[in-house]
Amino acid sequence: MGRPLRVWVAAGAAIAAALSSCARPGPTPEEAERISGELSRLLPELRVGVSGSKAVVEGEIHSFEAYARVHPVLYDSQYADRILNRVFVTEKAWQRVAERITAEIRPFAPRIRARAVNRQIWLEGEAASDEDARRAQKVANLMLPEAIPPDPVAAHDPRGEVLKVPPRATVQNFVVIRPKSR
Repeated sequence: MGRPLRVWVAAGAAIAAALSSCARPGPTPEEAERISGELSRLLPELRVGVSGSKAVVEGEIHSFEAYARVHPVLYDSQYADRILNRVFVTEKAWQRVAERITAEIRPFAPRIRARAVNRQIWLEGEAASDEDARRAQKVANLMLPEAIPPDPVAAHDPRGEVLKVPPRATVQNFVVIRPKSR
């Protein structure tokens, strides 16, 4: 906690205003150790350690359901600026989402399939109509997990100095329209 900021009024009387959030220093190594211990108890499936004055949380999450349980802890306001989040969802979990999307789309668009590519879902194949392609896109968007981890590069590059590409949608539609021949 920083020292309170004193504001002097014209009459010379001091009014101590606790504006500690303005002058708040970063977390101390001791605070990082305390937070690391708390996170270790809350997230036993992940590795938690300390680097400098931040708690480091890292590991693989094998399903989006498990990530949904971990997400509120990682982004809780008491931890968010005091941890380095190195948690990611495995490619296998993304593949399972793509398989579920493909199964859901198959009844109305059997030539479209979803595949997981670099933290995205790509819709590929052929649709008999523009309407089927749009419907496949909508189904895929609706079937995405609610909690998706941020891009690891973008998450640690808030000013966008490293990642120069604009943000991309999680579902990319590469479906080709080929009307049925009569």
